[in-house]
Amino acid sequence: MQNDQCRGRVLVMDDDEDIRMIAGFYLERCGFSADFAEDGKQAVELYGTALSQGRRYAAVIMDLSVPGRMGGLEAIARITEVDPNLIAFISSGSTEFLDQVEMERLSIRGILPKPFRENDISQLIEAIGTP
Repeated sequence: MQNDQCRGRVLVMDDDEDIRMIAGFYLERCGFSADFAEDGKQAVELYGTALSQGRRYAAVIMDLSVPGRMGGLEAIARITEVDPNLIAFISSGSTEFLDQVEMERLSIRGILPKPFRENDISQLIEAIGTP
């Protein structure tokens, strides 16, 4: 699904650079640009900076677990405090540790399994819609 016009920006947080680059590649093929963060703390900072500059993200994709650093659920909770309309997705190689109650509380739209496939990103894009 190649798109010549940018449909918005997506913030991708993952501690694995390869995962970030794959997500960015697929998002670009679907008509989105991507910004990247290595952990939840950096994602919260990037999101806050973007909001203060009037550049809202269409969505965020957050790695569930980042060993020794802030993970996706905490980052989403913090971002939701400043942007209650956040469209968020969790990415994970394993869904067994997901807290469904917490996901519902944070209005997380879905889970993006790792490793990413283009079809997974395309389905996520459909859930985002056009900003």
